[in-house]
Amino acid sequence: MKVAIAYASIEGQTQKIAQRIADTLRGADIDSLMINTREQPDTPWPAGCDGLIAGGPLHREHHPQELEQWLSAHREQWSHLPCAFFSVSLSASSDREQDRDDAWRVMHAFLDKLRMHPVESTILAGALKYSRYGFFMKRIMRNIVKRSGGKDLDMSHDYEYTDWHRVEQFARTFAERIGQGA
Repeated sequence: MKVAIAYASIEGQTQKIAQRIADTLRGADIDSLMINTREQPDTPWPAGCDGLIAGGPLHREHHPQELEQWLSAHREQWSHLPCAFFSVSLSASSDREQDRDDAWRVMHAFLDKLRMHPVESTILAGALKYSRYGFFMKRIMRNIVKRSGGKDLDMSHDYEYTDWHRVEQFARTFAERIGQGA
C-alpha cells in the first residue's frame, strides 16, 4: 500500500507532523510519498496511491493557498480514495473551548470548499516559533497568546505544543481504516 501525504508548512511544524505520520505509516507497512505543496506546487499526483493524507497550518483562519490549489488540481485522483486531513494550529492547544471550536469550524469550511469527506480528520496543536518571526510578528503572536490566556510570552524561546502520541494515533487509525477498505 502507498499513501500520498500532501502538506503545506510555513514555519516547519506541519512538516515535522507529516514526517511523523509517514514514520508511523511505515511501521504499519504502508509506504508514503510526502509532497510539500509550498515547495513543490507542480508535483503531479503520484501513481499507485491507495489513499491521501493532507494537512496544513491554520493562520488567520485560513489554510495555505498552495495546499488548496494542489488538492483542487488533483481532486479527480483522490476523490475516490480514502482520505484523512489534519489542521495544525495554536488554537488546538488552547484551554478555551471557543478557540478549539473555531479551529474545527475553519477546518470543516476548508474541507467543504474542497468537497473532501475524510474518513479521519483532526486538529493538532502546533508550535509557537518566536525565533522564526520578524519583529512585528513576534509581538502580534505574543499578543494573541496573551489574549487567549497563554503563558508562553517569553519571545526568546520557542514552544512546541504538538501531542506526538495523538499524531501517531491519527496515522494508525487511518492505516487501520484503509487496511479494512475504508
